[in-house]
Amino acid sequence: MKEQEIYAKFLNVLSKIGLGLVVITFILYVGELLPAKIPLQKISEYWSLSCEEYLRSTGIHSGWSWLHLLGYGDFVTFLAITFLAITTIICYLAIIPSYLRRNDKIYCWLAIIEVVVLITAASGILSIGGH
Repeated sequence: MKEQEIYAKFLNVLSKIGLGLVVITFILYVGELLPAKIPLQKISEYWSLSCEEYLRSTGIHSGWSWLHLLGYGDFVTFLAITFLAITTIICYLAIIPSYLRRNDKIYCWLAIIEVVVLITAASGILSIGGH
Protein backbone atom coordinates (compact mmCIF):
# COMPACT_ATOMS: atom_id res chain seq x y z
CA MET A 1 0.00 0.00 0.00
CA LYS A 2 1.39 3.40 -0.99
CA GLU A 3 0.52 5.16 2.28
CA GLN A 4 2.41 2.56 4.28
CA GLU A 5 5.52 3.20 2.19
CA ILE A 6 5.18 6.98 2.56
CA TYR A 7 4.72 6.64 6.33
CA ALA A 8 7.69 4.25 6.58
CA LYS A 9 10.00 6.50 4.53
CA PHE A 10 9.15 9.54 6.64
CA LEU A 11 9.52 7.53 9.85
CA ASN A 12 12.90 6.19 8.72
CA VAL A 13 14.31 9.63 7.90
CA LEU A 14 12.79 11.42 10.91
CA SER A 15 13.91 8.78 13.39
CA LYS A 16 17.48 9.03 12.11
CA ILE A 17 17.37 12.82 12.41
CA GLY A 18 15.89 12.44 15.91
CA LEU A 19 18.62 10.03 16.96
CA GLY A 20 21.23 12.46 15.67
CA LEU A 21 19.61 15.26 17.66
CA VAL A 22 19.62 13.09 20.79
CA VAL A 23 23.36 12.46 20.38
CA ILE A 24 24.15 16.13 19.68
CA THR A 25 22.08 17.49 22.57
CA PHE A 26 23.50 14.84 24.91
CA ILE A 27 27.03 15.90 23.96
CA LEU A 28 26.08 19.53 24.61
CA TYR A 29 24.88 18.51 28.07
CA VAL A 30 27.53 16.00 29.14
CA GLY A 31 30.34 17.98 27.51
CA GLU A 32 29.13 21.00 29.49
CA LEU A 33 29.09 23.08 26.31
CA LEU A 34 25.94 24.67 27.71
CA PRO A 35 25.42 25.41 31.41
CA ALA A 36 23.15 22.98 33.22
CA LYS A 37 20.14 23.96 35.33
CA ILE A 38 21.00 20.99 37.56
CA PRO A 39 24.78 20.44 37.49
CA LEU A 40 25.72 17.00 36.21
CA GLN A 41 27.64 16.32 39.44
CA LYS A 42 24.47 16.90 41.52
CA ILE A 43 21.87 15.12 39.40
CA SER A 44 22.16 11.87 41.37
CA GLU A 45 20.93 13.72 44.48
CA TYR A 46 17.55 14.11 42.78
CA TRP A 47 17.11 10.54 41.46
CA SER A 48 15.33 9.26 44.55
CA LEU A 49 12.82 12.13 44.67
CA SER A 50 9.28 11.88 43.44
CA CYS A 51 8.33 14.09 40.52
CA GLU A 52 6.62 16.58 42.83
CA GLU A 53 9.61 16.71 45.21
CA TYR A 54 12.02 17.12 42.28
CA LEU A 55 10.04 20.00 40.79
CA ARG A 56 9.69 21.72 44.16
CA SER A 57 13.36 21.38 45.14
CA THR A 58 14.67 22.56 41.76
CA GLY A 59 12.12 25.30 41.15
CA ILE A 60 11.22 23.78 37.80
CA HIS A 61 7.60 23.75 36.65
CA SER A 62 5.83 20.90 34.88
CA GLY A 63 4.33 20.88 31.41
CA TRP A 64 5.75 22.95 28.58
CA SER A 65 7.59 25.30 30.95
CA TRP A 66 10.85 23.62 29.92
CA LEU A 67 10.76 25.78 26.79
CA HIS A 68 11.94 28.71 28.93
CA LEU A 69 14.94 26.65 30.03
CA LEU A 70 16.38 25.84 26.59
CA GLY A 71 19.55 27.75 27.37
CA TYR A 72 20.51 24.95 29.75
CA GLY A 73 22.23 21.79 28.54
CA ASP A 74 19.97 19.49 30.52
CA PHE A 75 16.88 21.02 28.91
CA VAL A 76 18.11 21.37 25.34
CA THR A 77 17.92 17.57 25.21
CA PHE A 78 14.14 17.95 25.48
CA LEU A 79 14.16 19.36 21.94
CA ALA A 80 15.42 16.07 20.57
CA ILE A 81 12.90 14.07 22.56
CA THR A 82 10.11 16.38 21.44
CA PHE A 83 11.20 15.99 17.82
CA LEU A 84 11.03 12.21 18.18
CA ALA A 85 7.60 12.51 19.78
CA ILE A 86 6.17 14.53 16.89
CA THR A 87 7.45 12.19 14.18
CA THR A 88 4.18 10.24 14.27
CA ILE A 89 2.23 13.44 13.64
CA ILE A 90 4.49 14.34 10.71
CA CYS A 91 4.12 10.83 9.26
CA TYR A 92 0.33 11.07 9.42
CA LEU A 93 0.42 14.50 7.80
CA ALA A 94 2.58 13.04 5.02
CA ILE A 95 0.00 10.39 4.05
CA ILE A 96 -3.06 12.68 4.02
CA PRO A 97 -2.35 14.04 0.49
CA SER A 98 -2.17 10.49 -0.84
CA TYR A 99 -5.58 9.67 0.64
CA LEU A 100 -6.95 12.90 -0.84
CA ARG A 101 -5.61 12.06 -4.33
CA ARG A 102 -7.26 8.64 -4.14
CA ASN A 103 -10.44 10.23 -2.78
CA ASP A 104 -10.26 7.83 0.19
CA LYS A 105 -12.27 10.02 2.52
CA ILE A 106 -12.56 7.60 5.42
CA TYR A 107 -8.81 7.02 5.79
CA CYS A 108 -8.13 10.69 5.17
CA TRP A 109 -10.45 11.69 7.99
CA LEU A 110 -9.00 9.00 10.26
CA ALA A 111 -5.50 10.38 9.68
CA ILE A 112 -6.70 13.95 10.30
CA ILE A 113 -8.47 12.88 13.51
CA GLU A 114 -5.32 11.06 14.64
CA VAL A 115 -3.26 14.22 14.11
CA VAL A 116 -5.79 16.32 16.04
CA VAL A 117 -5.87 13.81 18.91
CA LEU A 118 -2.08 13.63 19.15
CA ILE A 119 -1.66 17.42 19.05
CA THR A 120 -4.41 17.88 21.64
CA ALA A 121 -2.83 15.28 23.92
CA ALA A 122 0.62 16.84 23.59
CA SER A 123 -0.66 20.35 24.19
CA GLY A 124 -1.90 19.58 27.69
CA ILE A 125 -5.21 21.31 26.99
CA LEU A 126 -7.13 18.36 28.40
CA SER A 127 -4.86 17.91 31.39
CA ILE A 128 -6.71 16.14 34.17
CA GLY A 129 -4.80 15.67 37.39
CA GLY A 130 -1.33 14.17 37.11
CA HIS A 131 1.22 16.78 36.11
